Amino acid sequence: NNAKLSYAIPSNYSKAEISVRNMVGKTVATIPAKVGVKSAVNINTSELPNGVYFYSVVADGVTRSTKKLVVRH
Repeated sequence: NNAKLSYAIPSNYSKAEISVRNMVGKTVATIPAKVGVKSAVNINTSELPNGVYFYSVVADGVTRSTKKLVVRH
């Protein structure tokens, strides 16, 4: 029911977030992210239907990386 996402964003960025989107590109969650430290966030997947999602680390409006998240209950 939870997915742990680890990330690291360099300190030269001022603002960051993790954006979770479904297969059609609709944002289903946005989580603030810490800048300048290695960290992790937990996403509650119990509220998401089964399926494939993509999460992106976005820093200062620029997507730094995107990965796939598969939800199966």
